[in-house]
Amino acid sequence: MTEQENLVSNTRKLAQLIVDSKFQIDELNVAKKCFVDYLASAYVSRNEPAVKRLFDTLKNAGPAKLLGQAGTASSDHAALFNGFAAHYNDFDDVQANFRGHPSVVIYSALLALADGTESADRFFEAYIVGVEIAGQIGFQVNPTHKLSGYHTTATLGTIAAAASLPFFKRFSLGQTIDILSFAATQAAGLGIEAGTDTKPMHAGLAAQRAVQSYQFVSSQLTTNQDVFNNQTGWVKIVVGQELDLDLIESTWLTPAQIITPGIWFKRHQFCSAAMSGYDAIKQGYLQGINIKNIKQVIFHFRPFGDKVLRYKQPLNGQEGKFSIEYIAWQILTFGDVNDELFDSSVSTEKFQEMSYLFKRVNDLKNIAVDQREILVEFVRTDKSINTIYIDWPQGSPQNPLTMDEIYVKLAHALSIDENELFDILTAGLTSKSVAGLLNIIARI
Repeated sequence: MTEQENLVSNTRKLAQLIVDSKFQIDELNVAKKCFVDYLASAYVSRNEPAVKRLFDTLKNAGPAKLLGQAGTASSDHAALFNGFAAHYNDFDDVQANFRGHPSVVIYSALLALADGTESADRFFEAYIVGVEIAGQIGFQVNPTHKLSGYHTTATLGTIAAAASLPFFKRFSLGQTIDILSFAATQAAGLGIEAGTDTKPMHAGLAAQRAVQSYQFVSSQLTTNQDVFNNQTGWVKIVVGQELDLDLIESTWLTPAQIITPGIWFKRHQFCSAAMSGYDAIKQGYLQGINIKNIKQVIFHFRPFGDKVLRYKQPLNGQEGKFSIEYIAWQILTFGDVNDELFDSSVSTEKFQEMSYLFKRVNDLKNIAVDQREILVEFVRTDKSINTIYIDWPQGSPQNPLTMDEIYVKLAHALSIDENELFDILTAGLTSKSVAGLLNIIARI
């Protein structure tokens, strides 16, 4: 093998895995659940001022539907808008190895290019491919990549969404290599943007870059063929380590990343890193603990387990999505969180007055990457102490939401009768072609 052939081998192997992928029925079922959850995440944000402003900016006479809006746009603008809208309220699903949000990037890219004639199974299989790429590479580069300050939904998400498209559109091996190269060279995004409109824009940009990569390849533009080599490739440059393709080959879809470590689904509009803390605080409240009888609440995380919960003193509700303190204050004060209090226009002044009650420590042992463990210590005013430990919160793969619960999540987002929605979804999800899926969007 020549030196150049050796450089190309990683990318070629990865592309070959994509082209040759085969799937199981349980993987397709999870992909369908993710699709319904994706719609719920997009439609719940349809009236947000920032979403409306972006719609006014991007709408045009293109062929692609803009979710939740009476308008269309070009394919790349639709991918941008739908990714932004679906991630705007942080209501969307998460994958542990990826450490990012798969559906908002992958489904936004797939929908932008779907013309309705494609096989519905092929659509969902393409989604599984995207999750597999994100999870496989994410397993090797995280937590280093995430903790270094990148927003993985923007970086790995761009590559994942792009990887789904050549499978969906039945690209050749060479075209698949090209689209991976175009995507990797564009993959970027900083985690510091959490709590601003730029964070959801990352999801939109990732989906748009994937669609544009598809368009560039369709235009027969050339790429460098060694984008994942271990000397000058994406992983080496961005993360500073080598990509183990032998490991990826030996574990590809066995089990699929969509199954293990699986997908996390949310019940509320805040960062998934707070899901275990939410469950623990809610349990405490149900046991009689509240803002009036608490002297201190101590959150015990593993090292860096709270890094993405970057705001201990959020200045508005949008920053509060990334604050376990703000979430806990809501539950202990009102009995639960109110998703309306996570809006950027909401002042946190009342929380600030009580923020002295909350403290974080990072003293738990490191455990499996797919767990989000927390121990919450409640010190009451009567000096008694209660502790609650959570490792698999509701919505995690080990404590999952059912498809019916995801249906209800979408029904609430749409304010639609649940029985009517059930009929629409059943017809669409059992359709043989993508036209049935597009019909769901047309009818809701």
